[in-house]
Amino acid sequence: QASAPGSGRHLAPRAKSVIWIFLIGGLSHLESFDPKPALNKYAGKTIEDTPFADAVLNKDKINKVLLDPSKQKRKIYKSLMPLQTGFKKYGESGLEISDWFPHMGSCADDLTLVRSMWTIDNNHGAQLTYHTGRKITEGAFPTVCSWISYGLGTA
Repeated sequence: QASAPGSGRHLAPRAKSVIWIFLIGGLSHLESFDPKPALNKYAGKTIEDTPFADAVLNKDKINKVLLDPSKQKRKIYKSLMPLQTGFKKYGESGLEISDWFPHMGSCADDLTLVRSMWTIDNNHGAQLTYHTGRKITEGAFPTVCSWISYGLGTA
């Protein structure tokens, strides 16, 4: 049963703190906490030689994602590269963590991993919207850390 508006929290918070890791230009998600086994399966092959050719090379689909595809200066590799690390499953949750972080496996069941974020922006600037939900040109808004602090309350 929810509390009436303004009457306080309807659930007692259990978390005492949150660690927000935000790495601009940091570690690749593919080689840390988001394994993509298909990269190893199709390593050395061209995109055309995979089942993903239409999704990557279809001009109509690309134009919906890129603001102006003619101005994109991205390097396109001729063949897919394999992951540079392996993955192991840890804890009761079976969370897959890169071999680069063997000690994180001991706390796998205490971690929360968000793998559902996505964007239609093709550049790293899109990650800044995860702080506020908006682009920097839209003005100043509370960041995700402000909302976390608000949700946990202050001592």
